[in-house]
Amino acid sequence: MRDTREEKMDKIVKLGSSTVHHGKFNDRVYLMSMADEDAENITEMLGQLCDDNDYSKIVAKVPSRYTALFIQEGYEKEASLPLGDNGGYVFMSKFVDPERRTRTGELDEMNIIETAKQKVPDVPLAASLPAGYHWSELTKEDAAEAAEVYSKVFESYPFPINTAEYILETMEDHVRYFGVWGGGGIAALSSAEMDKKNKTVEMTDFATLPDFRGAGLALFLLDRMEEKMVESGYGQMFTIARSKSPGMNITFAKKGYSYGGTLVNNTNISGGLESMNIWYKNAGE
Repeated sequence: MRDTREEKMDKIVKLGSSTVHHGKFNDRVYLMSMADEDAENITEMLGQLCDDNDYSKIVAKVPSRYTALFIQEGYEKEASLPLGDNGGYVFMSKFVDPERRTRTGELDEMNIIETAKQKVPDVPLAASLPAGYHWSELTKEDAAEAAEVYSKVFESYPFPINTAEYILETMEDHVRYFGVWGGGGIAALSSAEMDKKNKTVEMTDFATLPDFRGAGLALFLLDRMEEKMVESGYGQMFTIARSKSPGMNITFAKKGYSYGGTLVNNTNISGGLESMNIWYKNAGE
C-alpha cells in the first residue's frame, strides 16, 4: 500500500534557473539553490509562488552577496552559513503570516543551544562501535530497509525519505547514505547531501531506532561521514538540526561545528512544524 505521507510531500521544482522546494506540507517556499541569472526577479517569483498557494513563510538560502537585495524586499536574516571563498550563504526569511513567527518552547530551545556551545570539541569521540555492530555506506539493496527505518523514526519529514524510490533517486544523484547495523538490521542512518558545484555538504537525515539510542551511533556516523567527505573533497560541512533535539545539537557541537542561527517554525518533522538550528564547519581549518 502506498504511504499516504508520500502523497502529501512538497515538490522540488525549477523557478527560472533556481531550485525551489514548496508545498502545503511545510506550508512554505524554500529557495534551496539560487542561480545568479535569476537575481533580478527572484524575490518577485518567490512572492508570486507564495501568493498563488497561500503559504505562510518563504525561506531562501542565498549567497551572502544578495543579503541587501532580500532585505529590500522585506526579508530578514535568520542564519549565516559562512562557507566558501565568497562570503558563504545566508538564510533569508519572510514571515507572510505573522503567526508563523510565534515560537513555543523557545526558552528550552535556547538552553539546548547554550548547552551545546559549551561542549568541548576535542573530547574523545566515538572511534568504535559496541560489540556486534558494524557500519557501511548503503547500497541500492538497502534502500527499502532504510525507508522502513525512517518511517518508524519520523512521523513526518520534509522530504519523502520514507520511500525507497526517493532514497534510490537521490542516491544516484547527489546523496550518500550511511548506516550502522545491529540486532539483525539497520539500527541507525544518516546521509551526506553534496553540493557538487560549491563543494559543500549537508550532514543530514540522522535517525536511530528507539532500541539503539544512547550508544552514540549518530556521533559515530558523523565521524565516518566526515572522513569520507573530506576524502572526496568536501571539507565544508553543515547541518540543519531540530532545535528541540539536545542530542543532535550536542553531537555537532562536540565535532567542532559552530552555531549559525535558527530558522523559526521552518520544517514539518515528527508531526508538526519545528524550528531548526544551523551548524557549520570547515574541516580544513
